[in-house]
Amino acid sequence: MPMRTRSIHPTSGRSGSRPEAGGGWIPHFIDALDDRYWRNRGWGRLPIPEPPSFHWHRNNSASFILDPF
Repeated sequence: MPMRTRSIHPTSGRSGSRPEAGGGWIPHFIDALDDRYWRNRGWGRLPIPEPPSFHWHRNNSASFILDPF
C-alpha cells in the first residue's frame, strides 16, 4: 500500500513523496493510458487536450532502486 506524506494539490505549490515498493507497473500503466487516449480521442470527446503521460510527467516522478542482495 502506498504511503502518503501529505495531500498534494496541483495548485498548492507543495511537493511530497509517495514511496511504494514494486513500482515497476508505472511505465506499463502510463503506456496503457496513452494507448486508450490515442484510440478513443476521436470519438470520445475527451476533455483533456494532452495525453495522460503529459500530466504524469508534469505532476509526478518515480525512481527505481536495485538492491545488490
